[in-house]
Amino acid sequence: MPNFKQAGLSIIFILVVHVVAIVLGWYDAMEWFDIPMHFAGGFAIAMLALASCQASLQKITFQKTLKPIWRGLVPLVGVLGTVALVGVAWEWYEFIFDSLMVQFNVGDYQAQMGLGDTLADLALDLVGAWLAFTIFCNRYAHRPWSAS
Repeated sequence: MPNFKQAGLSIIFILVVHVVAIVLGWYDAMEWFDIPMHFAGGFAIAMLALASCQASLQKITFQKTLKPIWRGLVPLVGVLGTVALVGVAWEWYEFIFDSLMVQFNVGDYQAQMGLGDTLADLALDLVGAWLAFTIFCNRYAHRPWSAS
């Protein structure tokens, strides 16, 4: 299971790559560059959510009569929900960034490319999150939030 340090370093790395990509014009030169960035961002935020799940859900004892699917579904919904929330916040950031760029007439960089781009970005965030959940939860035979 990822820990907070690994998740934090992953998020910082992605943010640094994002800033470098803006400064060097990678988003303009390579229109596809946004795709792996959203996928990786979803993966990294999912790592943080999984670390949070591990820290908090291991203190919860699920009833023995609770079907095993629910013990796995609770963390999955938490991880996907966290990533979706952060993804929506990021899209708001892009919208505000673009609005300020236009208002202050600063450069011609555009982060928001329309509704289709926004929906694709959010879908990529969730696919990255699902992959992280699948990798980290299948890597270990026992889950810290499973009933004994």
